[in-house]
Amino acid sequence: MLRYRKINYLHLLQIYQTKEIDWLKIIQRQNNAQKKYASEKWKLKLEDIKHQKCEKQKEFLFKVTQDLYNLRENEANLYWEIEANVSACHNY
Repeated sequence: MLRYRKINYLHLLQIYQTKEIDWLKIIQRQNNAQKKYASEKWKLKLEDIKHQKCEKQKEFLFKVTQDLYNLRENEANLYWEIEANVSACHNY
């Protein structure tokens, strides 16, 4: 941003020296530069937000996967416990 301002001031100095001041063009150039800077700033912020959302989604999916794995493990343990009880009942 600082480099752009230096170029802008040099350009303004040239305009003052030649006495050809077109204020509308100066304002438009400055506005375009500000819009470009703002849009790039927002693009970076958006990328950061997307990255954070992806990380949160990954964490959530990992947690859900772990929960499902734990449920399946508990279900398998319960199944073997029931099987053991049924076999014990048949032995009596």
